[in-house]
Amino acid sequence: SPRDTQVGNSATQTDSRPPNSADYLVTEIKRHRTAALIVAATLVILGAGLIVFLIRQGYFRRNQTAGVRPINFERMKLSPLTTSGKALDAAISPDGKFVAYLKLEPGGSGAGQQGSDFGLRGTGSIWIKQIATGRDVMIVEPGTFIYRGLTFSRDGNYIYYRTQVRGEPGWAYRVSVIGGDPQKVIRNPYSPLSFSRDGKYVAFVRNSFPIGGNSNLLIANADGTEERILLARPGAELFATPSRPTAPAWSPDGTMLACVLGGISGNVTLLTVSVSNGEDKVIGRWSTIDSVAWLPDGSGLMVTGRDQSSPLLQIWHVAYPSGESHRVTNDLNDYRGLSMNDEGNMMVVVPTSRESDIWVVPTAKPGDGRALTTGTAKSDGAVGLSWTPDGKIVYASTASGNRDIWLLDVNKGTQKQLTSNARQNYYPHVTPDGRHILFLSDRGEALGIWRMELDGTNAVQLVSGAIQRFTSSADGKWIIYSGAGPQGRPTLWKLPIDG
Repeated sequence: SPRDTQVGNSATQTDSRPPNSADYLVTEIKRHRTAALIVAATLVILGAGLIVFLIRQGYFRRNQTAGVRPINFERMKLSPLTTSGKALDAAISPDGKFVAYLKLEPGGSGAGQQGSDFGLRGTGSIWIKQIATGRDVMIVEPGTFIYRGLTFSRDGNYIYYRTQVRGEPGWAYRVSVIGGDPQKVIRNPYSPLSFSRDGKYVAFVRNSFPIGGNSNLLIANADGTEERILLARPGAELFATPSRPTAPAWSPDGTMLACVLGGISGNVTLLTVSVSNGEDKVIGRWSTIDSVAWLPDGSGLMVTGRDQSSPLLQIWHVAYPSGESHRVTNDLNDYRGLSMNDEGNMMVVVPTSRESDIWVVPTAKPGDGRALTTGTAKSDGAVGLSWTPDGKIVYASTASGNRDIWLLDVNKGTQKQLTSNARQNYYPHVTPDGRHILFLSDRGEALGIWRMELDGTNAVQLVSGAIQRFTSSADGKWIIYSGAGPQGRPTLWKLPIDG
C-alpha cells in the first residue's frame, strides 16, 4: 500500500522503558569528545497508517470448532484506510461502518516529554471515517495531548478518548461522532475504556499514586458512576502503563475480562478475570502485548503482541481457554491498536515500519556527515549504540531479522554480528575500559542485564527484572541501574560488573 514517510517521536511523563537512542547519543558524545565526532541513529518511521482486514464471514468459528490452525492473512482482504503516515491509533465501530482514528498534527511529536516510543500520545486530532464512502470528518480539533486508545460506545454514537493537561489529573472524555463539545466521564484512567456488549458497564485500569500504590482493574456504570475495584495488584505489577496502554476486553457473554499484567520480570501475562468475583486465570505469557480483542463466539482472542522469537509486534490468534497461539502476520511492521467489529469479520490495526541508519558527523564540519550503515527493512542503532575506546561502534540492529548486537569498524566500514540465535538483545553499553559490553536481553527466564566480551564471547546474565536504565562506573567495575524496589518503587541499584 502507498506510504508516506514520517519522522516519529512521542513521549510520556512516566516512561519506564530503558533509555532511548537519544539518551545513548548524549552519553556517547560526552564519552567521546576527543574524536570530535557525533554518531547518531537516524530513525525514520514509514507508513503509520490504518489497515482494515476483511475476514471471511464465520471463518474463526468454523475453524475453531474443527481445531484447524488459522490461515494466513494473505487469504484475507487487506484495505488501507489512510496513507498520510500520521495515524497513531484507531477503533472500528461495533457495526463496522465507521473507523475513528487519532491523527498526529504538525509539531505534535510530544516534544518536551520523556520517552521515544512512537505513538504513545501526541498533539493530535480525532477523525471519523465512513468506510463505505471513504469520507473523513474531524470531530476533535488539535491542541492537546491525546493518548492512544480510542473506543466507540456500544450504540456507535460516541467516541471515548483520554487526555491530560500537564500537572493535572487525566480524564476520559466522550464526544459525539458528529462532533461537538467533549464531556468528562472518568477521572485518571490509565487505559482506554472498554464497554460490555450490553453497553451497561465500562472497564478500565487506574494506577494509584504515589508510585508504589496498587494497579487496579475497575468496572463502573457506562456513565462512570459506581466504580468498583475488580482486581488489585501491588505497584510492581501493572495492568497498564503509558508505554503499554492495553485496555481490558469484555468477553462476548459479559462474564469476564481479558487483560494484560506486567511484572518485575519485564514480561507480561495474558489473564482472564471473572466479573462476578475477580478470580483471575492465566492464558499465556508474552514479551509484550499492545491490544486484545475477543472473537464474537468467545473461542479465542486476537492480539497484537510480541513473543521472544520476534522483535516486532505482530497479530496473533490465541485460542481460549487453551492459550495456544498462532501468528497471523509475519512481516516487518509493528502492529498496534487492534479493534474488531461485533460480527468479527472486520478488524482495524495501525501498522508502522521503522528503518534507521548510523551516521558519523565531524563536529567542526557538520556538512561532512556520512552514513556508516545503509539499507532497508532494518533498524540500526535505534535501540542503542555505544563507542568503544578505540573508535569502533557497538550497536543494536534488526538486520539479522532479530534484535542483535553488532560491532562496526568506522575506519574500515566492516560490521560483525556479536549475538545470534539468542532472542532479543539491545541497548548495548561499552564499559570505559573497553573490556565488556553490557546489554539488555530476554534470552533468560526474564529480561535482564547481560555482560559479554568485546568480541561477543562469554555472555553471562548479571541481573534480571524490570530494568529501567543502566550504565557503568568510570573505572568499569560497577553497574548502576534503576529497577523496581520494594512495592514497585523505582530504586537505584549498584552491582559489581563481575556479578
